[in-house]
Amino acid sequence: MIVHFIHGDADPVIPVAHAHNAARALDALRARVTLDVVPRLGHGINPTATDLLLQRLRAP
Repeated sequence: MIVHFIHGDADPVIPVAHAHNAARALDALRARVTLDVVPRLGHGINPTATDLLLQRLRAP
């Protein structure tokens, strides 16, 4: 299993630092983890985030 994080760097609700910290913590536990940070994305989903999600889900 892979844990994928996709997070906006302009999220006013959940700071992007939380995603970075979670990814680092999982990596330290040797979990398979990815983190994509979407520039100028707030607390929501946009076409860039959707494209990243689809790319990650389709990857082997």
